[in-house]
Amino acid sequence: MKNRKTIFISFALAAVVCSLFLSGCFSEWNGYEGTFSISVGGGNARNLGHWADEIDYDDITHTITVSGGPGPEQTETFKGVKTVSFSVSPGLWNISVEAYVTLESGGSDGETIHEEYLIAEGSASVEIKPGPNGAVVIQMELLPLIKPETFSVTFYDKGEQLEELTQIVPDGAEITLPVLDDYEETRLEDDEKPIEKITYTFDGWTDNIEGPPNYEGGGKYIVTGNAEFFACWDVSSGGISPTIYTVIFEANGATGTPPHKLEIEAGEGMTLPDAGSLQKAGYTFGGWNTNEDGMGDNFEAGLFYKPSGDIILYAKWEPVIIPVTSVTLKPPVLEIFIGHEATLDVTVEPASATNRTVTWTSNNNAVAAVDEKGLITAIAEGTAIITATADGKEASSAVTVIDGKAISRIAVTAMPNKIKYFIRENFEPAGMVVTATFLDNTTEVITGYEITGYDSETPGVKTITVKMQGKEDTFTVTVALPELTGTVSITGTARAGQILRVNTTNLMGEGTISYQWKRGDLATSAGTPIDGATASAYTLTTDDEGKYITVTVERDGYSGSATSGFVYVPQPGTAGIEIVLWPDEIEGKLVSDFDGVISKAGTANPASFQIIVELGAGDRILGWTISGFPINGINNSITIDAADYNTGRYTLVVMAVINGKPYSGEIRFTVEQ
Repeated sequence: MKNRKTIFISFALAAVVCSLFLSGCFSEWNGYEGTFSISVGGGNARNLGHWADEIDYDDITHTITVSGGPGPEQTETFKGVKTVSFSVSPGLWNISVEAYVTLESGGSDGETIHEEYLIAEGSASVEIKPGPNGAVVIQMELLPLIKPETFSVTFYDKGEQLEELTQIVPDGAEITLPVLDDYEETRLEDDEKPIEKITYTFDGWTDNIEGPPNYEGGGKYIVTGNAEFFACWDVSSGGISPTIYTVIFEANGATGTPPHKLEIEAGEGMTLPDAGSLQKAGYTFGGWNTNEDGMGDNFEAGLFYKPSGDIILYAKWEPVIIPVTSVTLKPPVLEIFIGHEATLDVTVEPASATNRTVTWTSNNNAVAAVDEKGLITAIAEGTAIITATADGKEASSAVTVIDGKAISRIAVTAMPNKIKYFIRENFEPAGMVVTATFLDNTTEVITGYEITGYDSETPGVKTITVKMQGKEDTFTVTVALPELTGTVSITGTARAGQILRVNTTNLMGEGTISYQWKRGDLATSAGTPIDGATASAYTLTTDDEGKYITVTVERDGYSGSATSGFVYVPQPGTAGIEIVLWPDEIEGKLVSDFDGVISKAGTANPASFQIIVELGAGDRILGWTISGFPINGINNSITIDAADYNTGRYTLVVMAVINGKPYSGEIRFTVEQ
């Protein structure tokens, strides 16, 4: 063979294996498109070369060799396109293809030189299987492959394809080779402590994965086929200074002082502190979090922590959960009519519970349904259990739905005959009329309603409520204390140091009596209350001399009061005294305990006294006597002067008609010189 010079023009053999026992089909060997067929058996193929510049296909010399099998080697040489056949025995054969061209060039002496240039070569191993007759024919045809219009340019770094840099460009396009950024890596010890810094400086590209850089980053490249480039780096290393990370602790809405910030060498660790003095009302400390909202990485206090950089750790606050302890429903039993709505009163304890949301359910929605707000709707006659649940606690009420005429409202259309009462009197509904208005707007006087609100234990205006089927109307009545009636009187000697007592025999009713003794200057004046004189008896003092004494009484359960007549307490040595008589209905007498002394001198004792009988409308005096001798006059008062009588003891008697009844009374006195 002539001297051949290899020119880097490439092609490949494309084979499609088609047979009765087809074992594989192969296509697109770069450079050629060809087929070979095997009447019996199968085959395989592989890439045989690289694409090159265009050459006239008819000038290419092909040599196909079949060898290596159980038989002699066979060779066929031809130009251009030709179908060749080989008869072989079954077995493993090697099919090789060699293509070259003969080019002319001028020598130094003008002689034409013919040189052969190898443009492609390749081979494929084919397993030939026995046919029915044992005969096998390999038939092969080589055709030129159409050169592609575009090519891919692929870049790699450290064995990884840089997909973002891959380009698909037209044939003949000029591209700029990319420039990669320099970068550094830190080598760590086993405990992850950095000990060395490695610097990578970009040094260009190579199209040989193991070769040195032969293209500069940023340089130009003309694409004439698929191309691959591999990044080249200048690597240097050196010592590294310790890296210090700062860990800052934030209170995150709490009061108090957070832990001090810490500075940790890279690769070293720390024990995370607890909350210290931090506090947040209604929350508990839940550790430290990388996010303020608590949604980042969480680390418990006391955990050994290695920071990977400067970081702020926020206190994580978790709300204190206050559980519900009880749920109650009122009323426990409820009756409603079909088509009506009602609600139950629900109480969730404690009021500070975290989750007080109430969920409502009915065990019989066909009878009574309940919505999410607790509104019950009566649907059909029957009973349903309505349950309220909050935070796992629940309570239930039995709801009975009644099929009946539904009342829309009621009204008291006629008041009771009696609307004014005294204490402890019973309510009397006689005369009261209650009228119901139904949903169909018809009305009817009803009975069987409930009456509440009447209380006769205390006086005042009472609001009476009339209820029927959940509807109500109100009106008011008055409860008053009864007026205190009857009389009281004073018994005893009207003299300082003596005891006066109250006679309440004629006072009406029962109940505790309170007393108030009074002192005044006139018989017509009510007087002024005496401090501390609030008992049924009163001991006269020298402050009472020359004064008129009376007593006012009140009785529990009654309004008003009763006041006695006046008792005059004489002063020693005064010119005269005044005595007031009062009637005693029990004995039919005008009673006085006066048994005094008057003197003619009027020094140690008074010189006179006056008797007054209290008369009302229709009352009258029948007459006066002294020691049995009549005294002219029927006036209700008489004055006894010591100057008109001899010394001695006398009895003064008066007769009168008071309140239509006859009365008589006597007073004893002594006249001294």
